[in-house]
Amino acid sequence: MARRGIAAFHDLGGAGGAVRVLGVVLGFPSNDFGAQEPGTPQEIQTFCRVCYGVTFPLFEKVKTRGEGQSPVYRFLAFGRGEPKWNFHKYLVGKDGQVRQVFPSQVAPDAKELREAIEAALKG
Repeated sequence: MARRGIAAFHDLGGAGGAVRVLGVVLGFPSNDFGAQEPGTPQEIQTFCRVCYGVTFPLFEKVKTRGEGQSPVYRFLAFGRGEPKWNFHKYLVGKDGQVRQVFPSQVAPDAKELREAIEAALKG
């Protein structure tokens, strides 16, 4: 999936701003997939902001799978599977529980993802 859709994921254009107000998109860079994130945290933030318009919070690089897996990914992946590639998406509801999982192939602006986010915000 191309990075160009990342900013759309945060904005969700047709959602009337509801997602920006009521939801949060968090980015967890990882170098686990083809060494795509080799830079420092600052370099990654700058690259994502300048090249792709990313405005949502980006954390420091984490291990998404295997030995040394981040506690965040240990929680997200438990019973749902670890990411197979970058841009794997976990939808977490207001209650802190994972509601749905979307693999990398699902674009950030995909209808199914948008609908799931909107449903999670209502619930």
